[in-house]
Amino acid sequence: MAENNQNQSVKVDSQQGPTRVNEHVLTLLLAACSMIGPFATDMYLPSFHDMMGNFCVGLEAVQQTLSAYLIGFAVMTLFYGTISDVIGRKPTMVLGFAFFALASLGAALSSSLEALIAYRAFEGVFAGCGMVVGMAVIRDLYGGPQAQKLMAYVAMVFGFGPAMAPIIGGYLAVHAGWQSHFWVLAVISFALAAMCLFFLPESLPKQKRTPVSLKVLVAGYVQCSLHLPFMLGSLALGLAFLGQGCFIAGAADWCVNVAGLGADEFWKLFIPMVGGTVVGSWISTRLAVRVGTQQSIRAGFAVMTIAAAASLTLIVLNHPVRMPWAVVPLSIYTIGIGIIRPGMSLVLMDCFPHSRGMASSVLSFVQTLLFAVCSAVIVPILYGAAWKYEVAIISFAAATIVLWIAAEALKFKLGEKRWKK
Repeated sequence: MAENNQNQSVKVDSQQGPTRVNEHVLTLLLAACSMIGPFATDMYLPSFHDMMGNFCVGLEAVQQTLSAYLIGFAVMTLFYGTISDVIGRKPTMVLGFAFFALASLGAALSSSLEALIAYRAFEGVFAGCGMVVGMAVIRDLYGGPQAQKLMAYVAMVFGFGPAMAPIIGGYLAVHAGWQSHFWVLAVISFALAAMCLFFLPESLPKQKRTPVSLKVLVAGYVQCSLHLPFMLGSLALGLAFLGQGCFIAGAADWCVNVAGLGADEFWKLFIPMVGGTVVGSWISTRLAVRVGTQQSIRAGFAVMTIAAAASLTLIVLNHPVRMPWAVVPLSIYTIGIGIIRPGMSLVLMDCFPHSRGMASSVLSFVQTLLFAVCSAVIVPILYGAAWKYEVAIISFAAATIVLWIAAEALKFKLGEKRWKK
C-alpha cells in the first residue's frame, strides 16, 4: 500500500495484483454503504402513526419494530468484522446488502405487525455490514491522521443520508403509505450490492486473512472483552451517541406530541441534528492534522459540554417548545459527536492492530446494543416531556466524558502501548 498525493489514490497490494483506488470514489462508496443502517432507521419514523392505525396498536407496540431492528443490528455487528477478517471485506459487503434487500422486500409485504417486527429484525442483521466493514477498509488502507481525516470525510458525506431520510420518509408517509419505505430500501440495497461488487477494492489480501478457527475467534472476543480501556472507551462512544439517539428513536413522539409537527415536518428535527454531525466531522478533518487525535477528542468534549449547558438553560427557562430554539442544544451536541467519533474509533481499533475487523465489530456492537436498549427502555420514559429529552443530552454528555477519562487513566496505569496519540 502506498499513498499518492497527486492523484489522491492508494495502491492496494493483494494476490490479485496492485489496484489503484481513487480516494474520492472510495469516500463516496463507503459513505453510501455506512448510510444504509441509519437511513433504514430514520426514513420510516414519520409512518409510525400510520402503522398504529393500520395495525390497531399503540405507539409503544410500533416502537418495537425499531427495537427489533436495532437488536438484530447489534448482534450481527459483533461478527461482521470477524467475518470480513476471514473471507475478505468485499464479499462480506456484497452478500450483506443482497440479504438486506430481501429482508426489505419481506417487510414491504408484511400483513401483520408481528411479521413486520420479524422482517425488521432480519433487516437489522444485515444492516451493519457497511458501517463495520467500511471502518476496517479505511484502517486497512490508511494510518494516523490520514485515516482520521478520511473517516471524518466519510462521516460528512454519510450525514446527508440521515438528513434526507425523514424528508423522503415524510413525503412517502403522506403520499404512498408505510410499505413504500421498504420498497425504496430494497432498491437502494440492491444497488449498493452491485456497486460494491464492481467498485469496492479488496483491502485485505488473502495472506493476511484470519484462518477459520472457532477457538481463535472465541479467544479474540474474550481478549476484547477483557481489555478494560477498550471496553470503557467503547462504552463512552456508545453513550455519546445516545444523546442524539434518544431524539432519533423518539422522533415520532418528540416531533408530533412535543413539538406539534406533522408527518412531513420531521426534517425540522433531523436536518439540524444531522447538520451538526456534518459540521463536526468537517472540523475533525482539520483538527486531525493540526492538533492530533487526542486534542481533537478533547475539543469535541468541550463542544458537548456547551450543548449540555444549553440544554440546562432550556430546562430552567421552562418555555413551551419553539422551533428553531428547541433543537439548538441537540445541534451543538451533534457537532461534538462529529468531532470525537473518528478519533475515538481509530484509537479504539488500534488497541488490536492485527484484528481491526474484530475490534470494529465489538465497537459497533456496543454502540448499537446501547441504542437498542435506549429505544426499548429509555425512550418510552421520555415520551411527552421536552425537559426529559434535554436531561438525556446532559446525562449522556457527562457519562461520555467521565468514561473516556477513566479509560485513558486505566490504559496509562496498565502501560497500554497500543493506545495511540
